[in-house]
Amino acid sequence: MKSSSDTTVIKHKETASSDTSSVSLVPKRAQSDTTLLGMPPDSSNVKHIQPSVTDTLSSLCDGLSREDRRKKLNEHLGAIQKQHDDTLLGIEKTKSNIEEARVKYENMNDMVRTLEQLKCSLDQHIRTVRLNESSFAGTSAVLEYDTAKTRTNNLISVIKARSQWDRAKEILKEDGRDDQQKMYESLADMQASQDILAKFVSKGFDTKEFEEMKDRFLAWQSAALIFAIQQADFDKLAEIQKTYESLGRNDEFISIFRRVSINRLREFSCDGPSVQSIVDALYKELEFVFNHHHKVLRRFLDDSAASTVLSEAIQEGLTELDLSTPFTNIVFADENPIELLQKTTQVLNTRTDASSKVAYLAGISSQLKTEIIRDLVAPFRGALTTYVLSKVNTIDLTSGSFRARVESLKTAIVELLHILGDVFAHSEALFGRDVRKVVQQPIDKGLDNFLARLKSWEYGLDSQRRPRSLEDAVAVCSASGQLVFGLQEFKSMVQSVEPSLSPNIKSALKWNRGVCDFVMKSAIDRIVPKMTAKMEEIKTKEAKESRVSNLPAFSTSPHEYITTTGQELLQLFHRWEQFFLDDNVVHAFYIALKKKYEGEELFKKTVADVANSVIASFVSTVGDPALFSKDVAKQFYADAVFLKDAFEDLRTGNVEQLEALELKMKEFLKV
Repeated sequence: MKSSSDTTVIKHKETASSDTSSVSLVPKRAQSDTTLLGMPPDSSNVKHIQPSVTDTLSSLCDGLSREDRRKKLNEHLGAIQKQHDDTLLGIEKTKSNIEEARVKYENMNDMVRTLEQLKCSLDQHIRTVRLNESSFAGTSAVLEYDTAKTRTNNLISVIKARSQWDRAKEILKEDGRDDQQKMYESLADMQASQDILAKFVSKGFDTKEFEEMKDRFLAWQSAALIFAIQQADFDKLAEIQKTYESLGRNDEFISIFRRVSINRLREFSCDGPSVQSIVDALYKELEFVFNHHHKVLRRFLDDSAASTVLSEAIQEGLTELDLSTPFTNIVFADENPIELLQKTTQVLNTRTDASSKVAYLAGISSQLKTEIIRDLVAPFRGALTTYVLSKVNTIDLTSGSFRARVESLKTAIVELLHILGDVFAHSEALFGRDVRKVVQQPIDKGLDNFLARLKSWEYGLDSQRRPRSLEDAVAVCSASGQLVFGLQEFKSMVQSVEPSLSPNIKSALKWNRGVCDFVMKSAIDRIVPKMTAKMEEIKTKEAKESRVSNLPAFSTSPHEYITTTGQELLQLFHRWEQFFLDDNVVHAFYIALKKKYEGEELFKKTVADVANSVIASFVSTVGDPALFSKDVAKQFYADAVFLKDAFEDLRTGNVEQLEALELKMKEFLKV
């Protein structure tokens, strides 16, 4: 039989059990609401599997005396009583929270209903006011009602949007992470709410987290969008576009078209057997990218906007295109880069003209041409340099007779000028303002190499190391004049088209001065050495017989050497006139004298230089008359007078030197 204390414990347990069972009558909706509100679940919501009362009491009282059992049971009763009280307190708190949430929810719904009723009332009132508008003194009342209606509508929109945002976010957290459809629906609801809230509320929702969730969701859509663009699957594109638009990412949807176009050009295969084939393939690719993507994109944009988007994308893609490597291989493999220049120019112009007929392709085609030309600069610069040097290196100035070598030089000069002209003209036709980047190097290197070969040519000596004749020197001078004249004409032509391009012809001008100096030296050496040698011989000659010595100075005849010199001078000047019938010789001296003399003045200047050299040599060789015998002095006096008269007849030379010498000798001879 159970004791009274045992009975008390059992009754109390039954009471606690009945209380806890009553808690289970709380609606499940309320339970879930408490969970959503973030409240911790209490013991009433947790099912426990407990041992029977008899087993519990037996385990507590087993092996104890009556007094100890009573004490133990009282302690257990106290613990149960405390647990009971805590449970009741938790239940009451939960009920209070649920009731508070229910009241808030009902109040919000009541507010929405009230605002909607107010809106309907305002609508009705506005209609009434407008019907009776003529009876009012003014329209201020209507404006007030309109303002009130607008504010009411805005408030309703904000409340609904806020409620929709919270519900969608909660659904997304619970089970929308793994379900793509639910995730999309929740994000779309949140986007719709954000569109409304952003107009009126600056805070209250986390846009950063929201945008990151949209990024994760749309990452799966972008691959499908790219495939749909490539396949022109309009149904799928419309579906994907709706998704992007509902999430406020329509700009991103359009940007993927840009990315697809850019990547298509970036991945273009540059393989081709010729520049023409690569250019053709590029233009076809450009037209395909524009036309295909334009056909797709104009389903979502108007024609002008679609064209603008694609044009900008293609232009960006073209800037990343690098054709320099395949172009280099092709251009260097071609035997004649000048012909390749012509063909490339023709292909590009034809393609550009064809594309320019389409309004939105004109700018793109022009940029493509610019990019192609940019990548052709380095290949053609190297190929043209190699080509020019190969032509220059064929000049032969060692084989055959001297005149044959001179003719070979003239032929090489013609070919050089022709090649340089072709290089510039055809390069300028293709590269335009960038022509300097292409032709400066081949022109300079070609000229340097050509002049290096000329400088190594010893044109002044024959095979026996003897000086060349005046006629040979003039032949070289003619070739030199041909060279500098042609180079100056070429330089003027180049700079009239592209002022920044300046062929370096200084070496050629310097070589020309050396040739002209050699001609002058050859002319002088034709006369002076023989004259001075004979004069030195006279100086050392013994005194004549006294019969001759007693003759007056004016009766002494000019020596044979000086009369011969006069005849040779006359012949030389006649030959000089023949030399100057060659325009190349004239131009050689014109350039050598720095363009200070022209026409007849140039001829007179060169003749005078020869005459002055003869006069200077004569005066220098005579020296001081006091050092000679009277006979020698008389002879040199007669020779000086003859030479002066000869130069006066020829109307050239600085005869003042001879006059001074004549006067000096008169004083010495006391004539």
